[in-house]
Amino acid sequence: MTYRAALEQCVTKNQALFHKSDEHREDTVDIRLLRSALQAALDANRAQMKFLAATAHDMKGHLQSIIGFTTLLLSGEIGEVSQGQRKALEVVMRGSDDLLALVRDVLDYGVSQGGARSCSPPRILMTEMAWHTSPSASK
Repeated sequence: MTYRAALEQCVTKNQALFHKSDEHREDTVDIRLLRSALQAALDANRAQMKFLAATAHDMKGHLQSIIGFTTLLLSGEIGEVSQGQRKALEVVMRGSDDLLALVRDVLDYGVSQGGARSCSPPRILMTEMAWHTSPSASK
């Protein structure tokens, strides 16, 4: 092999290594971009789950109030209701119960996806407590 042939072979090998090195750098950049995109997606998912849990928790509290007040109205403890009003209140009760079940499912889903459920004492509705402790409730 002549000196020139050996030199050309060496240059060819170096060029191949140089191009391979460029490809490796591009792969490294792609991996960094993928990791960055994955982290951004995970952060967005966490924020979405946190928002969903907070919204569902707030809705649950309001729905429990609606259910409690509707129960109080249906019981007749604060006054008589007409047949038409009773039917309307029963529709409100069924819809509220269905919506509360849906909200509970959303909260359970959030917990199953790794969200932490805060531990807090149960909320007691004063209307329910008054209903359970009233003299007519023990009849």
